[in-house]
Amino acid sequence: MTLTATSPQNLTPAETSPASTPGRWSPHLWAILLVAGLAMFLDALDVSMVGVALPSIGQELGLDTSALQWIVNGYILVTAAYCSSAVAPPISSAAGRSS
Repeated sequence: MTLTATSPQNLTPAETSPASTPGRWSPHLWAILLVAGLAMFLDALDVSMVGVALPSIGQELGLDTSALQWIVNGYILVTAAYCSSAVAPPISSAAGRSS
């Protein structure tokens, strides 16, 4: 894509619309950003629920603090691996990246 400098007087109204202006995001890209942000929020909420449940997990299973840290790290690792394998390819293909 090549950008050229033109004066605003030479542009038609269609060329000055937000969709055709370089540097603006299309509604499609904003939707992708919204979905990705919502997924990150729900993931953070999910991990915080595991943190809330940790005291009862440790008490029921008789685990110390280091074992509880392993539980949280394992949960986050599995969740991140799932999200990156399930979410990244559709987002990158929708955004126009080719592999």
